[in-house]
Amino acid sequence: MTLARLWFRSWDPLGAASALVAQWQPPPDSDSEQALEDSLYQFLQTRLPGFRITRQYAHDRLKADIVIEQAVAIELKYDLDHKSEYQRLIGQLEDYAQWNMPLVLVLAGRTDPDIEHRVREHLERRFDSLYPRARLIMRP
Repeated sequence: MTLARLWFRSWDPLGAASALVAQWQPPPDSDSEQALEDSLYQFLQTRLPGFRITRQYAHDRLKADIVIEQAVAIELKYDLDHKSEYQRLIGQLEDYAQWNMPLVLVLAGRTDPDIEHRVREHLERRFDSLYPRARLIMRP
């Protein structure tokens, strides 16, 4: 294992992954969650050469969109603007809370402001009780 991989896994995977996702610019023609996942995966591959970056990482009943070094999960949502999509996301977040892995949640495209507020509140209540284990990043 390279020194960079060791540092990523043991020092601050949530902070490092969040910073990278914040630097990522989704393609302006992205019109689906799959297109965003493809773009983010390619971006991470170029920024983290030699790192294990897994798409559709399965754990228990849930699949994370991207996992870096089995140290941090990234979940992407595109156009989160309906109550049913919000409720499904809350169910996913509850499953993620059972993982022993930090989470970066990326909301891209149109996001209902009320839903964004509720998601932020849920992350704070469920993931940040002892120390930050989740970050929300908004992308256009």
